[in-house]
Amino acid sequence: MPRSVHHVSVVTAEAAHLIAVLENILGLTAGPTVRVDGAAVACILGWETVPTTIPTTILGDGAGGMVEIIEVPEVQPSTDVGSQPCSGVFQLAFNVRDVEATLAAFVEAGAQDVRGPHDVVAYGASVRVGSAVVADIRLQFATSPS
Repeated sequence: MPRSVHHVSVVTAEAAHLIAVLENILGLTAGPTVRVDGAAVACILGWETVPTTIPTTILGDGAGGMVEIIEVPEVQPSTDVGSQPCSGVFQLAFNVRDVEATLAAFVEAGAQDVRGPHDVVAYGASVRVGSAVVADIRLQFATSPS
């Protein structure tokens, strides 16, 4: 039985932009960017072809989970699948204190496809949510249930 989520890996062609936005708006701290063996990454993720080495950066200290940003040029954006459901990781969600203020900061930073805020009731609790696309990754922001 797992104790917690260790990390989530996000693939983008725009790693520097995504890292800067996550640091500047959400306050995540990035460790150094390191180059890892592309063949090892391909084996783990089931890819057939990748660059010889791949830059990766870990954000967060592990206390609340970590986000690994993997940069792969010319990757197909998950936000480019149209309006039909697809398998795979759809979004990366963060718990924030103020959804409206977070969305405003992302608009100011040039985020695309900003949506919300919306009130969503699930499992008997109300949650305020919004989302934005940065570096072809959909980010969701939600308050704790009330």
